Amino acid sequence: MSEWTMWTQSKRVSMEHVVAALLLLMLLGGASPRAHAQNSPYCLKVNAQAHADAALLFAPRLHLQVLRNPSTFDVGPTLANEHIQIRVGASWAPLDVWQGVRLLDASAADCSLNEVDRAGERAAQFSPEALLVSAYRAQVDALAGSRAEREQIEQRAADRLRDNVITVLEFHDFQRIANSLSARHAEVLGIVQRLQAEGIESPPANLAELAQQHVNKSRTLAEKETAVRAFEPWKFRLSGGVIPSSEEHAVDWYGWVDLSYSLGGPWFGSFERRYRQARAEETRSARYELAPRLEILRKQVDARLSQATSELTLNERQLEFIGTTLRALAASDHANVAHIRDGLVLERALAESERAFLLVLVETLSPLGSQGHVSRN
Repeated sequence: MSEWTMWTQSKRVSMEHVVAALLLLMLLGGASPRAHAQNSPYCLKVNAQAHADAALLFAPRLHLQVLRNPSTFDVGPTLANEHIQIRVGASWAPLDVWQGVRLLDASAADCSLNEVDRAGERAAQFSPEALLVSAYRAQVDALAGSRAEREQIEQRAADRLRDNVITVLEFHDFQRIANSLSARHAEVLGIVQRLQAEGIESPPANLAELAQQHVNKSRTLAEKETAVRAFEPWKFRLSGGVIPSSEEHAVDWYGWVDLSYSLGGPWFGSFERRYRQARAEETRSARYELAPRLEILRKQVDARLSQATSELTLNERQLEFIGTTLRALAASDHANVAHIRDGLVLERALAESERAFLLVLVETLSPLGSQGHVSRN
């Protein structure tokens, strides 16, 4: 058995231990991101890229060197008496393994941030009408529910005009109210059909919470990215290998430990802290970032919610006035009271459709704004 074979067999067990340790580190490093990664295309892309980079960081690097040494120096075994030396070895950097683990961790944070960003972008791109679609549907239902009664009332008005119970002017005033109801019904129905054709999605539950999640996850990602670079000023590498020779049974080995530190390390750490601070401020305040854009949308929602609440209060007063008037007319024996009553019933139908719209609008906007949920009976 040659000296080379004996040497390789003697090192086989230790090399197997090293390989097993490396595989364990790779599994430990990759388990967390895989457990939390989503199946979105972005997450699959980021996760695959991180594992590709981490695979190079985890594994040792093989070396093959061919050297021509000066004849005046004895540097160990050579080949062909030409002072040519071949070295076969490997090197491994423990700090690279640590960096690979942190890289996988950062990819999971990047994926988590992207999930929030996708929901936030959908919210930031909502049109005002998209937030009103449920309210429009409620108004369509209210108008459709009163349609049969409206048609009966319109027929009675036409009969009164034919029998000379009401004047043409009174009939035109009555018809104006009836036409407003029909026009409103057609208008709102068209809006709902258009929004449904555009594929309107439901709005997020809470804009402020979504914006805060974006800020928090952006900060976490910046911290994870900094952790990946934390040991950049340091270099620590273990290298070693064998040197074959043309002499029979001649083989030698070499090895070294390389530890270095960059004198720019203190400045590196200082600027990394500045980067995190600047990134956090950018996320909170830059107009192109998601959180400020969602804050603008939240303020718009607050303004529309305040307007809808005020309109609902006025609407309820109008309905109360119409109800009081109808009760008073019920006790009247005036000859034209039936026509006046029918006109008020039409006005009540229009007001009730507006009330249905405003109730659902307030219900929809309340969770999105900062004023809290507003309940109405």
